[in-house]
Amino acid sequence: MVALAGLFVLSLGAGCGSDDGSDGGGAPADAGAPAAAVPASEGGCPMATVEEIKQATGVAFTLDYGGELKCEFKSADLLLMYAKVEDDASRYQTLHTITAEQIVDVPGVGDKAFYAPELPNVTVAKGDDVVTINLFSEPPPGKFEGDTKAKLVELGKAAADHI
Repeated sequence: MVALAGLFVLSLGAGCGSDDGSDGGGAPADAGAPAAAVPASEGGCPMATVEEIKQATGVAFTLDYGGELKCEFKSADLLLMYAKVEDDASRYQTLHTITAEQIVDVPGVGDKAFYAPELPNVTVAKGDDVVTINLFSEPPPGKFEGDTKAKLVELGKAAADHI
């Protein structure tokens, strides 16, 4: 299970380059972007905020690392890892295929999304961008109290709003 989660994360990150957390001198943030997201260059995560995570999960997380393509949020015993791939329309299908036997498609989230209960994670595509949100704990697999799927789907909806 842990090996599959690792393979999943590696396949998402393959080819996306390194992310040192700098803003890379890119264009300014879109004025229509949700105000709750703090750009990684300002010490935040462009895919999620701690407030959104607490609202969706009922668990208080802190931002441990915020980069343009990766973010990590930690609580007392859980880790949420966000990984983003930009401008790669084939990435979603690759991830869908890797986990095909254990996924549940989730309509109404981004352009398309699926939940993988064994990992657990949710993957969301919007345009050519893909965000995967993985939940980890020791011992694996990570679980929230209550409905883990519903909580990860809410996180996926919030991430889609930031894409």
